[in-house]
Amino acid sequence: MEKLVTIIEQGAHSQRTYDGKDGQPTVFNYMDFILTDGIDEFHAQATGNLAQALKPLDKSVLHHVQCHISHSTYERKDGTVGHENKIYIDRIV
Repeated sequence: MEKLVTIIEQGAHSQRTYDGKDGQPTVFNYMDFILTDGIDEFHAQATGNLAQALKPLDKSVLHHVQCHISHSTYERKDGTVGHENKIYIDRIV
């Protein structure tokens, strides 16, 4: 997905630790964004090296963003199936 967006909010550089497939602690770097294309407002997340490299971006200009959407299903506590979409930023300029 490619869009021209305005940044409503840019979060700080963040990281969390999780156990990798080999059982070793692994650091996950990320930065949260709230973006709008003028119609929709949505949350997207930059991860990995991109998240580490990003500096504060100008909120007063349009940015070109390339994203991909990941879908997952899960079982709710009441036994029904829920759906979730996550938007990940691949590139933002």
